[in-house]
Amino acid sequence: MKNGPKDRNDEPCLGDQTLPRMTPPSSSHEPKRAQLFADARTPPTIPDYVTIRCIGQGSYGDVWLARNVVGTHFAAKIVYRDRFEQERPYEREFSGIKNFEPISRSHPGLMAILHVGRNDAERFFYYVMELADDARKSGPALERTEGTPRDLPQVEPASKARMDDGQLKCPSPEQDLARSYVPQTLAAVMQKRGSLPVSECVQLGIVVAEALEHLHQHGLVHRDIKPSNIIFVGGRPKLADIGLVTTPGDDHSLVGTPGFIAPEGSGTVGADLYGLGKVLYELSTGKDRHRFPEPPSRIEGAGSREEWAELNEFLLRACENNPARRYGSAKEMASELSLVASGRSLRRLHKLERRVKRLGRIGLAAALVMALGTVALLYQQHQSRRYSDLSDQLRHELSGSHVANGVRLVDEGDLLSSLPWFVEAMRLDLGDTSRELMHRRRCSVLMENAW
Repeated sequence: MKNGPKDRNDEPCLGDQTLPRMTPPSSSHEPKRAQLFADARTPPTIPDYVTIRCIGQGSYGDVWLARNVVGTHFAAKIVYRDRFEQERPYEREFSGIKNFEPISRSHPGLMAILHVGRNDAERFFYYVMELADDARKSGPALERTEGTPRDLPQVEPASKARMDDGQLKCPSPEQDLARSYVPQTLAAVMQKRGSLPVSECVQLGIVVAEALEHLHQHGLVHRDIKPSNIIFVGGRPKLADIGLVTTPGDDHSLVGTPGFIAPEGSGTVGADLYGLGKVLYELSTGKDRHRFPEPPSRIEGAGSREEWAELNEFLLRACENNPARRYGSAKEMASELSLVASGRSLRRLHKLERRVKRLGRIGLAAALVMALGTVALLYQQHQSRRYSDLSDQLRHELSGSHVANGVRLVDEGDLLSSLPWFVEAMRLDLGDTSRELMHRRRCSVLMENAW
């Protein structure tokens, strides 16, 4: 990584006062931020905004706490061309932001992009986003629950009064924000609380699934669904870090975060759904996604066990390795989570679906046998003159020969090829109730096993 020249702008500043860097909480999904943010390069000038402090860092750019000319705070991500080996992925990244920007403000579950800018002379582009809630502020979303929580590191509150030259001084809200702000992400919530109750997991899953459906309906995929990419704004979860947003099937290298990437790779609707399933697994169990499908270490109460069993039914389908067995859309995921939220049994529903599907296959086989019988009858009528002189004995012998040929093919494992022989035998035995019934049963069994 190339860094700009070191000067006073390397330290986060507020007006003319140089402020010390604060150490944000570590994450189980990212390297320690204190180590990453220390080498953030001096940000270029962003028109009408003052960059205060680096609050996030990725492979291709840095996220800065920024303030506009009227004093409102935002998050600004600066993406640098020299962090890409080639021009094409840099332009693809910019294209993804262009595509996402108008969509971002059309759904409450997506992080809003408020402005996009580009400076080709200095080889960077940037976009300004709404600012996530402050993770350092305590509130209902950060209360401890049962589980094995991973505590945030203890730091001295930035709002704490201090003595300076014998005078008691309290930092202003502006200084407090500049010193201590840490984005409130789902990863931070998990560090603070450990596993969440099933009801909260379900509600969060519904919101994120609906946001994903909106994204997919506009022909885009996220490619990196994980806890640190879900932020809270006004207490509401939103999909963030949209730098990897692209169109499904776009030519790109493998991207995403191990454990949240689907077995077939990223860049598809199904891969996004898989990532959301793994997020909800971690959130509901407090365990690493690589340990899926292990259940929680402890579930207290019969009601809680029943709730977990229903959510687990959802997770097993969402995190299927085979894409064909996963949910077909984020809308379907949101719908089934809504069923769980309403107290209805997802396990009972899936069991009924499997039963109906099985009966459907049997019904199809029966319908085909009936159709074959009808065809045989019509054929018999058409050929009645040809066989009118055959005696019952000759018909039975010919029927027996057809059955023998069919049995030989069955023994060879060629069930489909055996069917015409048995159908012809059934045609010859029309009128002989017992023999005709025997042929129909044999055809029905063959049809059921062939499909």
